[in-house]
Amino acid sequence: MPNMVVSQLTLKKADLAARYFGADVPSLLNATPSVNSYSDNGTGFGYSYLRIRGMDQSRVNHTVNGIPLNDPESQNVYFNNIADLTSGLEQIQVQRGVGISGNGGSSYAGSIQMLTKLVQQQQQTDLTIGVGSFGSRRFGISYQSGVHKNFGVYARLGQVATDGYRLFSGMQVNNYQFSLAYFIPKGVIALNMFGGFAKSKLAYAGIYADDLNKDRTYNPINQGESDGFNQHFFQLQLSKQMSHKFSYNASTYLVLGKATDFQYFFPKSEYTPMSYFNLPNWFNGIDSVTTSNVMTSYRLNQVFTGTFANLTYTNSRFHVVVGMHLNSFTADHSMVTQNGDSLPPGINGKEHLVYFNTGNKYEISAFSKISYAFSSKLTGFIDMSIRNTGFSYKAKQMEYRPSDHLRSVEPMQWFFVNPRFGLNYQLNQYIKLYSNFGMSQREPTRFDYLADDLANFDVKQSAVKPERVYNIEWGMLINHSQLQMTLNGFYMYFVDQIAATGMLNNFGYPINSNVGLSYRTGLELDLSLNLSPKLTFISSAAFSENKINQIELRYSNATTFADTFVTYKHTTSAFSPSLIVNQGLKYSAVKGLDFEILNRFVSEQFLDNTSNAALQLPSYSVLDFKMQFAPHFNYIKNLHPILSIRVQNLLDEKYCPMGSVMPYTNTLDPSNGKVGSVPLYFPAATRNFFVNLSFSF
Repeated sequence: MPNMVVSQLTLKKADLAARYFGADVPSLLNATPSVNSYSDNGTGFGYSYLRIRGMDQSRVNHTVNGIPLNDPESQNVYFNNIADLTSGLEQIQVQRGVGISGNGGSSYAGSIQMLTKLVQQQQQTDLTIGVGSFGSRRFGISYQSGVHKNFGVYARLGQVATDGYRLFSGMQVNNYQFSLAYFIPKGVIALNMFGGFAKSKLAYAGIYADDLNKDRTYNPINQGESDGFNQHFFQLQLSKQMSHKFSYNASTYLVLGKATDFQYFFPKSEYTPMSYFNLPNWFNGIDSVTTSNVMTSYRLNQVFTGTFANLTYTNSRFHVVVGMHLNSFTADHSMVTQNGDSLPPGINGKEHLVYFNTGNKYEISAFSKISYAFSSKLTGFIDMSIRNTGFSYKAKQMEYRPSDHLRSVEPMQWFFVNPRFGLNYQLNQYIKLYSNFGMSQREPTRFDYLADDLANFDVKQSAVKPERVYNIEWGMLINHSQLQMTLNGFYMYFVDQIAATGMLNNFGYPINSNVGLSYRTGLELDLSLNLSPKLTFISSAAFSENKINQIELRYSNATTFADTFVTYKHTTSAFSPSLIVNQGLKYSAVKGLDFEILNRFVSEQFLDNTSNAALQLPSYSVLDFKMQFAPHFNYIKNLHPILSIRVQNLLDEKYCPMGSVMPYTNTLDPSNGKVGSVPLYFPAATRNFFVNLSFSF
């Protein structure tokens, strides 16, 4: 929306090239205001996650060319499946807070909108090779054909891999991207394809404090568990400038996802009798005690289709965008046994079906955005979006699994209206002021309801309420040759916020619940100050208060094991540090030789919503260094090599950017009122390096 400012940051192709070295999008965005990230294996490669203003990425609307990246059921995003996509991006825009409407689901905590590289007019080939600590490596090659007879092609193949900082946590993703563009008068028709083939060891479980002190690389998932996931995106786009006032774009897409191999080991336990695995007891046909070590495999098969279209009108004062989006999603979830040490005859080594269920979700949404220039200095906008979405679940009855495991899940449907409006004022040549208000609503996820991969109890839509946020933003933007700065204030008031309890289920998904009323408020700074022609000071910072007015949590009585409820008031929201500061210096020694040193400080954060000091991650400070050398050879005009060297965690800080609460430890001692929750920690890598060498010709 021209001339309109919201709380956002746009990283263009040159910015991405300078920041990206192979780690996933969360690491790339870690130094932007209010963003905090971590990865399971501690390196930034593989399964990685981010939070914006303390809220996890399932509450952030992610799109690539308008295609939703969020899984419609879980609303989560798995960057690992499309690792190295950044190599093929034209830009990333990060909006914090409700922002403005676009394709994909409604923005709640924020939105991350990515655009793939455009087909260029000139031919170009790029080659990248990178190696680093913990067996981390990267390879990529891309080709731009240039435009010939109105046709152009962009193609890329790549691979990123690591052995992981933690034990048994390696990953490898082979990825691809292809765009075929046909240029028509004042428009383009494009076919875009991208995706990845991911193979990963699993490290989504945290470790005890004692293990952290003995061996930070310890991984409790150490029985050969692994997963494999393939995800493929296909898109057909049409963009057309019909006149100097009207333009439109339309797109249809297909996304295929398949978990080919998710191995999970269940050790022998009285809590997992054979009936849990839909297995017979070969003595009497009724199994309630007999157990076995069992290696299982989870399977997932997804088909996601959709289409959207936007129409834009512009004149001297008005800018209007209207759009629609329709999509449909189907996912089959199942688990089979692979092998075990004492399974019934005829079962061991065969793929015996444990459960099978199907989730279906659809969405119909529309939006309109109108901006109007009241004068050369004052511009306002109104933005309205509506969403109708629904979810249904159907399970297959298993032969040996008790009939009470076939639970009913009520078909669900939600309808949301999300308004936004704001003003921008151009104070002078360099300074712009802005303010906006927005409301956004979000439905619960499949896992908010089930807390598992299948329904183990009857589920009603009313069991978890949709969450709603009212968001006020205000700020100042300075754009001067010596100083570029955005100072932003925000206040977010939540009703029925779905918040993390701190516990994770067997798949590493957070177990959540409604918490009633809560708020987040703070200041965000993004600054670049030229101290001299060669030296630049950079800083991004977020100062915030994140409170829950009242929350009721369930504990198990340590003596009677009966459910016990405790109410906490005015507590700090989990995983919401009050202070995040990134600041450093960039120095250009000579043309083509640049240095950067950046320090990141993150204050304490709680692992659940009780403000319990025993369930808290300590603050940490990490120093990173980067050198980039891009020599220019007069005698080889078309060769453009770039060498970059990164040393991360230069001072070898021992820190944990994330943690959780161990499942099944939420007990309450009635004699003293103390809770028995046990913290778990996700350690980040110690000092490490990565060297990248790329050529363009």
